[in-house]
Amino acid sequence: HQVEIESVDFILKGTAVTVQARVRLSEIWHRDVKVEAVGSNGMGGIWKQEFLLVSEWEDGVCLYECEYPHSIDDWFRADANVRIVPISPDFANEFELELSKWGTRWR
Repeated sequence: HQVEIESVDFILKGTAVTVQARVRLSEIWHRDVKVEAVGSNGMGGIWKQEFLLVSEWEDGVCLYECEYPHSIDDWFRADANVRIVPISPDFANEFELELSKWGTRWR
């Protein structure tokens, strides 16, 4: 199995937006990666927001969430995406950073 972002869902709670990412880590331990949203700030830079682990299942699939402070339309205008980045010292050289995964299915 490969590491991949299986799905990203948006849940409206009043005016707040919760973003959920279903991530397949396979045999990589969740503490060895960071899951984050990344988007354009509209001024030539980017913003990043880290997801928190909510659930982990035996098949290597994890559910992550973050509270997005803007609208779903703003998410798409910012061309936001979800990525998985290795953070373990065992994966922290330039070669292993190529293991970063970006989500694309829900676009």
